[in-house]
Amino acid sequence: MKRFASFIFFFIVFVSFSCGCSFTDSMGNIFKNKDVVVTETEKQEEQQDNYQMVIQLPLNSDSALFNGEKYNLDTAPAFVNEQEITMVPLKFLSDVMAAKIEWFPETKEISILQRDGEIQLMINRNYAYVNGIEYELASSPAIVKERAFVPLKFVATQLKFDVEWIPETKTVILRK
Repeated sequence: MKRFASFIFFFIVFVSFSCGCSFTDSMGNIFKNKDVVVTETEKQEEQQDNYQMVIQLPLNSDSALFNGEKYNLDTAPAFVNEQEITMVPLKFLSDVMAAKIEWFPETKEISILQRDGEIQLMINRNYAYVNGIEYELASSPAIVKERAFVPLKFVATQLKFDVEWIPETKTVILRK
């Protein structure tokens, strides 16, 4: 019996090394319960653990979730315009996304400063400059209810956020 157990042990070690697996991985797989089901919520929680910042923006709501905590705003943090582009207020960017914003009312120019450089936008212009390079925008920044709104996906992507849309809840999720 002792010889048989030794044979099994060496066989598992040999197979593990042959297929590039470790011995502990092989033993773990042998004893692993194959009936375990990972729920969608657990997957999302695991994904969120990999990010330092998770922002949830329900459309047309006066609040957002920042790392799970409710954050009230004086205006809706996001809406969809006529071009079906999600827009967010500059104040939201500076408050929640921790970007430094400069507004030049005379020229209606917006400067968003970040570690990697600068994003420059203009109200009613379909282009932006990122570190001096011109980009065409799907929708131009606009003034709505005395607030400057900018295209979320463009700005968030330039600020190195991952952007996800949840159609069931009409929520934008930003992760960084």
